[in-house]
Amino acid sequence: MSRLGAPLVNEVVIGLKDKDKFNASEPKDDAQFLDYVTHPTLPALIEILFGAAGVRAPTQFPRTDLIAAFLTGLDGLNKTKTPSEMLRLNTSIAAKAAPDQSNLGALGGDLAGFPNGRRPGDDVVDIELRVAMGALLPAESAPSGALALHRRRLRRFDVLRRDVSVPQDADPRLPERAERRRVELRLLFLAAVLVSSPCSRTTSGSSPPRTPPVPESSSR
Repeated sequence: MSRLGAPLVNEVVIGLKDKDKFNASEPKDDAQFLDYVTHPTLPALIEILFGAAGVRAPTQFPRTDLIAAFLTGLDGLNKTKTPSEMLRLNTSIAAKAAPDQSNLGALGGDLAGFPNGRRPGDDVVDIELRVAMGALLPAESAPSGALALHRRRLRRFDVLRRDVSVPQDADPRLPERAERRRVELRLLFLAAVLVSSPCSRTTSGSSPPRTPPVPESSSR
């Protein structure tokens, strides 16, 4: 079984050798996995894949911003004392009707959304990719983490949505570029999962996984 309190922690934050240990542990003991959060591998992978396009991983270490994002919650929103991977919800913040919600949650100024709970429309993959690249850090420490607005006042995050409304005077190529960028980010996420996830699970004392035999072809 996999712990799924907060999205993507086990999939792309915890290292391969400790995935089973993480899944078998309790949130109160998550401080033992702190180094995976403060020195993440995902931003370096993103830079390797997209470095030619100018993407750069954050240079600030340890990543205390990710401790807040993944382990303690955010100040003034849903922070708790014990570092632990869990889904946190501040019930004193009123819920928003669907038309008023931002799919970026708190990152888009909507404090009723992720990481303050998680709604069906919260795009947690895009949010956490941006946070991993330094959306909560100063620009000088995270050159690829800025959340600048598009010249037509479209958030760069928002153009990743399928249902985004594009102004009539915007560049007509914007929807095509947005869709391509959305697909690139999804492929990146899948690549990260494949790199960090085990092909098969083993228990303590068991033999290492073997390469499965290739089935022989048969003729009818």
